[in-house]
Order: sequence, then structure tokens, then C-alpha cells
Amino acid sequence: MIIIDMRKKPKFDHSCAIILVVIFSIGTLGCGEGESASAISSGWFHTCALTNAGAVKCWGNNKMGQLGDNTKRDSKTPVEVFGLSSGVKAISAGRFHTCAITAGGRVQCWGDNGYGQLGDGTRMYKANKPVNVSGLSSGVSAISAGGHHTCALTNEGAVLCWGWNEAGQLGDGTQTPNSIIPVKVFRLSGAKSIACGFAHTCALTQAGGVKCWGWNVAGQLGDGTYVNKNIPTDVLGLSSGVKAVSLGFSHTCALSNEGRVKCWGYNEFGQLGDGSWETKTTPIEVLGISSEVIAISAGFTHSCALTFQGGVKCWGGNQFGQLGDKSKTNKNVPTDVYKLSSEVRAISAGWLHTCAINHSEKVFCWGRNDFGQLGMSFSHKVPAEVRGF
Repeated sequence: MIIIDMRKKPKFDHSCAIILVVIFSIGTLGCGEGESASAISSGWFHTCALTNAGAVKCWGNNKMGQLGDNTKRDSKTPVEVFGLSSGVKAISAGRFHTCAITAGGRVQCWGDNGYGQLGDGTRMYKANKPVNVSGLSSGVSAISAGGHHTCALTNEGAVLCWGWNEAGQLGDGTQTPNSIIPVKVFRLSGAKSIACGFAHTCALTQAGGVKCWGWNVAGQLGDGTYVNKNIPTDVLGLSSGVKAVSLGFSHTCALSNEGRVKCWGYNEFGQLGDGSWETKTTPIEVLGISSEVIAISAGFTHSCALTFQGGVKCWGGNQFGQLGDKSKTNKNVPTDVYKLSSEVRAISAGWLHTCAINHSEKVFCWGRNDFGQLGMSFSHKVPAEVRGF
């Protein structure tokens, strides 16, 4: 477990790589016709997309097998996940692992398994192609991969989690080091969506309330404290009216039915979007985008929103151009992503990069690219098209 005293304003080291930045406008890197993308999920150093044919393609870092192509080779272009060429319903990319829901609601995962986050009942360190999650051969409607843990939502509204649990992020009332098979979240039923961060987890209830559990060193559980919780706890002020929740490393954001966004947790990079740099232990409204947001995504130290008009706005850390506004300056209020003011249908904020799908079902990524997680050879401070879609 990483222990950080957020009140002492820890500094994160982003100097581990020299990034060559080349600015391209949208469409510069297009390469003709490819498969259409229907969903996107950005991990730490890899990205995965779901095609309209139900196939999964991934690109970027593959040291732990998280691309799922039965190799350990990094790829700067999308590669097809072994055995998942059709029938996949949903995907989620975590730190060094990835999961998918196949036809019938079966869950399969691949990549790093050092904490049991693949859920197959083994402690095999790495799996470079999909393995079945124990006990989840059907009936799963949603999946979310976190830092070293994974959670699934069943058709009946139950939530099961597996993997790393040192901060209580599995929500089963224990803090055992890990679980190699799914365990049921304590006293949580009727959930309608789930989301995993680095070491915390949240669920959305049928009433539109938000409950969170796990790591809380920066107040990312939203209950007004800095105390870890191993069972679900209510987020203050969000007992109803929420339609989506997204988790970053140590911050959380929620989207209301009216299209308003509130965030809470760590804020040194401005990732809460409230115009300040101060950490908040309860939800605070993001400035400048009221009543117009239809989707949100939280990354490591940045957050993004998709507007009703199909535009993308991002805020927070921008050391590698992950905000997409042609700069490398952190922003504590939303800023427009360059040339993505309309026609975007999906967004996903990763560790230090961001990706989007437009209405033509093309994929665009921007930000850090040291492992090819943008699906190309260079880093970009503005969106660039990924080859193959």
C-alpha cells in the first residue's frame, strides 16, 4: 500500500522519461479505412478499444501482458486481443491489467496478476491472453479495472470485487492482503454502476446515490474524512440524482442527472476543477460547465467531460499535454480540447493520456506516449488519430 500524507502536499515525480512532442491537427495520422470503435478505455500505459463487431484491440505497454495478444511486446498500433474477435460487450483497462465482458455476461481478464486482480483463482503472475474469472461465467452487466483490483456488477445489482485489498477497496468488510476470486461487497444491493480507482471503489445506487470505499488518504471517498473504509460509505450530499461516477488515482467525480459535475479528493494539480488547488473531502462543483455534460472520466491527476454538444473539456495535470489544449500548463478549471468542440461520443482519461471516439467512430488520443499508448510513435499535446479505426 502506498502511504501518502496529503496534508503535506506530496510531489509526484513525472521526470522518468523525455518526451518528444510533435503537434498534429486531427486527421494528420489517418490511414484509410479500419474497424469502427464503439468504446474506449485508457489504462496507465495502455489503451483498449471495443469495435462494433465486438472485437477488442489494445495498444501501448505490454510488459505484463495487458494487451492480451499472447505476447509481451509493446505495440504502437492496435493489436487484437487473443480469442476476443467478436461478441464482447464491455471493456475496462486498469494499471497493468485489462478485463472484458463477453456474450452472456462472462468476465475475462488478462495482464498482471500479482494481487489476484485477474480473479481466476490462481496467483499466476502474468497472463498475456484472457483467462476466465472464477464464478463469473454469466450474468455480469458491468466491469471496472482499477490499480490492482477489479469489480463487476451483476444483472441483479450485486457488486463483486477481487485483487488487492490492503486499503479495503474490495468492500467486503476485511483488509486481507488480496483475494484471488471475487468476493461480494458488504451490504450493497441494487447497484446500477461501478467504478474503480487506484485503490478505491465507488458504486451508484438505484436512487442515484454514491457510495465509496477503500483508500481515503486524500478524501477521495467524499465522506468528510481521511479514513480508509472497508465497506461502502455514503458520499456526503450525493444521496440521489447522480447518473455517473468516475475515479482517478486519488480523486473522484460524479455527474448529476442535470448535467452538472462535482469532484472531490486530491487537488494539487487542479483535477477537481473548482478554480482552487486545495484538496476537498466532500463534493465541490466544477466551474464553467453546468447543465451541459453527458459523460465524465477521471485520470491520474486530470479529469475530462463530454458536453451535450459533443465537445470535450479537460482540467487538472497537464505535464504531458493530457488536457489536449496545446499547452503543458495545469488548469484548475475546464479547458477546451483542441479541435474537439463537437461530434465526440465517448471519452476516457488514463494515467497521463486521454482518448476519445468521434461520431465517425474514429479514435483520437493525446498526452504521454512513451509506450505507444496513444497508438502512434510520438507524444501529442492535441488529439491525433489512432491508425486502424
